[in-house]
Amino acid sequence: MPRKPNDLKIIFFGSSDFAVPILNSLIQNNWDVVSVITRPDRPKGRKQELSPTIVKLFAQSKKITVLEFKTLKEKAVQKTIKDLGADIAVVASYGMIIPSDILRICRKGFINIHPSMLPKYRGPSPIQFTVLNGEIKTGVSFMEMDQQLDHGAIIKQFPVKVTDDDDYKSLHDRLSDEAASQINDLLLAWCNNEIHSKKQDDHEATFTKILTKEDGKIVWKRPAESIVRQIKAFRVWPGTWTTIGSNRLKIIDAVVSEERSRLSPGFIKIKNGKITVGCGNNSSIDLITLQPEGKNEMNAKDYANGFSGNNGKTMGI
Repeated sequence: MPRKPNDLKIIFFGSSDFAVPILNSLIQNNWDVVSVITRPDRPKGRKQELSPTIVKLFAQSKKITVLEFKTLKEKAVQKTIKDLGADIAVVASYGMIIPSDILRICRKGFINIHPSMLPKYRGPSPIQFTVLNGEIKTGVSFMEMDQQLDHGAIIKQFPVKVTDDDDYKSLHDRLSDEAASQINDLLLAWCNNEIHSKKQDDHEATFTKILTKEDGKIVWKRPAESIVRQIKAFRVWPGTWTTIGSNRLKIIDAVVSEERSRLSPGFIKIKNGKITVGCGNNSSIDLITLQPEGKNEMNAKDYANGFSGNNGKTMGI
């Protein structure tokens, strides 16, 4: 007979907003979450004030014990986690390395939830690279954790379609919701030995990287479709930007121009409140929302009215 959810004790490791719906699903389905482990508070904003993770705030609102460790390598930390007496651990966007000594603590292991169809897009930025590369499908992978990055055996995968309208945030939320909707049945099946894992094919693996602000710089010689995907992929972080002279301009939203362009890459055309910028392959984009350096976000029409002197200039040089 399947064991009831409250017969098993769970430790939940998570830090970002991707993890919150998954944790909430565990709570709503009456799993016994004995503790939530999250990253320590970090400086945030211009004032660099210490801010807790969103997972910490959510767990506290549900009266769940929260633990924060700067490192998981210390023996005292490992003993604290072992003493929780958990049967299984669920990991979703935790953001810290979990040593092998901790991975052996729970009798049913550590299950990691990764927002891609592994072994494709291992690493820290799978959603961004899914959008950036124009993928038409992705998914959520549940896997056993081992010491290597997103390398563990796959327990089950759930495909998710990528639409033309998706940006990082919309796809992120849909993947998180998919994981949350599947976690209950998957855990029941796993803990009752009804499903089994299968090793990944390492030859098929692709990898993502930690994104920096420099990754957001627009190269105007690239085709318009590629630049629009970059804007969508990096909308939350690191943002997408270019320069006009010595000033930086953040591009928040844009679409591929309908008409074939004869504008040279980076050339700015402002006409009737519309801003068109030339790209590679005789293509162009129409800017929708942008943010000049030191100013608030504004729509293209407001920018065209206030910065009409940029007509005929070239971005990114």
